[in-house]
Amino acid sequence: MKRCFPRLSKSWIKSHDLELNTYFNVLKYAGSSVDQDLLYLTYGGFLVKSGEHQECRIGKEASMAYSLGLYLESFHHDDPKLFMENVKKNIKMRLAPPIVFVKGELLEESIQQVPVVCCGYSEESLLIINPKTGKEQCLAIESCIKTNNQWEMIMLNVPGMSRITDVSIKFSVQSAVSYYLKRFNTTMANKKQEQLLKNLYVSQGNLQQLKWLEIAEGYRELLTKETRAQLKKIAADYETITMVKGDIVA
Repeated sequence: MKRCFPRLSKSWIKSHDLELNTYFNVLKYAGSSVDQDLLYLTYGGFLVKSGEHQECRIGKEASMAYSLGLYLESFHHDDPKLFMENVKKNIKMRLAPPIVFVKGELLEESIQQVPVVCCGYSEESLLIINPKTGKEQCLAIESCIKTNNQWEMIMLNVPGMSRITDVSIKFSVQSAVSYYLKRFNTTMANKKQEQLLKNLYVSQGNLQQLKWLEIAEGYRELLTKETRAQLKKIAADYETITMVKGDIVA
């Protein structure tokens, strides 16, 4: 097994949020001082419709990358062999560690898919870091999950291919909230807000949505008056729905 990013697992920080844990550690490896709350905010709210994630043109990974001033590269393959070769090629280049998506059951989790970072390879498999344990383990192509019937690899590249030196918190917060509101309003265009929030309440995104709104409130001073009013209304309406359902989740 050839290791190309040996330092990645040395200072791995574990967390309960497996969907974001890999991104957080990859950014930390690149020298970023972004904390987990700000990263959660940039990743965006978890809007759903009829039990499915409902996204607008700006996806969650894109929102995170753009808000933090990073280059997001996304590769999609129909052929598993070409997919594996592309991942290996980018590992060998050592510019930025590739990220792929695995089935949640591989980590004994009910989540449909989890991003994991690749730090090495062999002839038959990839070496990844298990975000749940922070330990290295081998990954076969069968454990990777398809998105829209294709295998996907993404890379978060630091501008200039150098280490991250500074992140504008104000810019990141304003961008993240702006992308969230666009995503929310896109969903709203096809569904009444009350029904949308009811669907959200009964989904697995309930706790995540509440957490996002709570974090956004902590950065309210960096937002415009109009944006603060929009978020306040969304939070108030969502609280009303949860009260009607008879259960407010703290």
